[in-house]
Amino acid sequence: MTILEFANVQKSFANRLNSPFAFLSKGQNVVLRDVDFRLETGEAVGVVGENGAGKTTLLKLAASLIWPTHGVVRIFGVESTRLPPNLCRKVGFAGAGDRTFYGRLSVVDNLEYFGGLAGIRSAALRRQIVRLGKEFDITVHLDRPYRELSSGIRHCASIVRALLHEPELLLLDEPTRSLDAAHRDLIFNSLRRWMRAEGRACLLTTHDTAAAAYVDRTIRIAGGALVANSAWVKADSPAC
Repeated sequence: MTILEFANVQKSFANRLNSPFAFLSKGQNVVLRDVDFRLETGEAVGVVGENGAGKTTLLKLAASLIWPTHGVVRIFGVESTRLPPNLCRKVGFAGAGDRTFYGRLSVVDNLEYFGGLAGIRSAALRRQIVRLGKEFDITVHLDRPYRELSSGIRHCASIVRALLHEPELLLLDEPTRSLDAAHRDLIFNSLRRWMRAEGRACLLTTHDTAAAAYVDRTIRIAGGALVANSAWVKADSPAC
């Protein structure tokens, strides 16, 4: 089953009015162009490319946080521009450098707040926070104000939030950013266990070559265009 589909997708943003080069592109900055690919049930796919290639924009389109300028993005078979709330709740997204947490609140207060918005009942939500806190090794940080955390622990907390409601489509922007090797392996091993449930799929952006051991194939983007879509040769580690 196809969980995510990009069909001839282009995404442009208006140039800032004070840009001295805005006239060169007639006021539009094309970030992605003619992107076509599918993400199937049970797949873990890595998106690779240089900084500014369009990886994060592609992930936000997949999360229906932004809409394509041209072409169609389908999530669970429905156009992203018409995605109903019940399908939105099947998507989990963790962005790099997440700024949506409340700095003065503790991590657990943040997770309870966002979990509540996702419709998770309080008792089940508390159990999820405890379980995922242990799994991602952030239990000792749960009662600390979010603003006091290191960037690596903040990123772990963002991934925990994305998993609270047990989504079927997980979107991760550089999930190992700012993490040491031990936490990187912990993240990927946890994602591998998460993928074992039926009907799930994972799309992640990365610069980390270690991710090769945990994904089924890669999408390479350069200059906003899809330039490769192939399997990564893995040693003996299964896909996440």
